[in-house]
Amino acid sequence: STTTGGDVNVRVPARFTIGPGAVVTPPTITVPPHFAVELIVVSNGPAHRITLRTTTLTVPAHGQASARIDGLRTGSYPLKVDGAPKAQLTIGGAPGP
Repeated sequence: STTTGGDVNVRVPARFTIGPGAVVTPPTITVPPHFAVELIVVSNGPAHRITLRTTTLTVPAHGQASARIDGLRTGSYPLKVDGAPKAQLTIGGAPGP
């Protein structure tokens, strides 16, 4: 890969796990700005429909799904599980859960 200003292959993983009662852990993940986000969602139970901005994932029962999300501006974005906001992804700030 090349490093000409901004490496287009750099992705920051954001891994959310859905447990019983559609409780998502961690409740917030923060990633630095200007990076693509590798959204990873794991279900420890039934299948779920996940929405983050314009991205929709279908997570199979006891499985996982992922998507690369580019171009998120600084701010907080709700992670919706079956239409209800259950967690958030924050762009800008110290990385980590």
